[in-house]
Amino acid sequence: VDIIALTGDYVTDDSSVLPSLMSHLQNLKAKYGIFASMGNHDGWTDSPSYYRSHFENAGIKFLINQNTQLTINGSQLHIAGTDYIWLGQANAAQTLANIPHHEPVIALVHEPDYFDTMCANRRIDLQLSGHTHGGQCRVPFIGYAPVTVRYGEKYIYGHYQRDNSQLFVSRGTGTSGIRVRFACPPALAILTLRAQS
Repeated sequence: VDIIALTGDYVTDDSSVLPSLMSHLQNLKAKYGIFASMGNHDGWTDSPSYYRSHFENAGIKFLINQNTQLTINGSQLHIAGTDYIWLGQANAAQTLANIPHHEPVIALVHEPDYFDTMCANRRIDLQLSGHTHGGQCRVPFIGYAPVTVRYGEKYIYGHYQRDNSQLFVSRGTGTSGIRVRFACPPALAILTLRAQS
């Protein structure tokens, strides 16, 4: 793959398990890099510096209200990552600072409902989010998620578009609360991005 994006909630309520996770994540390979952002459970269990040090020691760029620039085939692509939203210090303007409006940006934002705030600052070519687990337990056939989570009520799973901005919310691989998924299997999303013709 060209890029791997990790959008938070690496732990549930015990940050001491992170080194064990990192022993697996450090084996990931991507042509242009691996990028990560904070999730709310991460922020509730330890400091941002704790996560940053573990991820960056594993060669993974950890973005908290900041962005970085890649050059791919002579064109610029910006990867931006916020802090977590739920009791965190997310700052959309700071996250997107100094990115030219004509250049594309992929934003890593754990909680998907922050999409509206990000779009208020500029076009977001693609926001990647998690947080909702796709609803975790859904009603079969109609795909309805009867229980939603704060900051994951408007955008629960899949692809959304607002004007020229796009959002993809992954189901992720874990669970929250009761360790059950129903009609909502875990997923690692593989997305193919194409320039507009």
